[in-house]
Amino acid sequence: MRAALRVTPLFGTADRYHHRMELRLRLPDEVHGRLRAVAEEDGNSLNTEIVIAIEEHLARRQTSAVRGIARKVAQRDAELLRRLSQ
Repeated sequence: MRAALRVTPLFGTADRYHHRMELRLRLPDEVHGRLRAVAEEDGNSLNTEIVIAIEEHLARRQTSAVRGIARKVAQRDAELLRRLSQ
């Protein structure tokens, strides 16, 4: 069975949020249980843990994308970078 959660970010509690979004999120029971355990361990609400997980995921994706771009630039401009380093 899947756990259905209604995620309602508490935008009034943090300056970084400018609007409110409501989302119905269907999670497998195992994921729901793991999230709830982490939330309880950290003293956070389930919603807060979901927001943290999403933010961390997005940060990792952005970091990965930047590294990929840097690799392409380094390969493309390898000769120029070699001369500049001398």
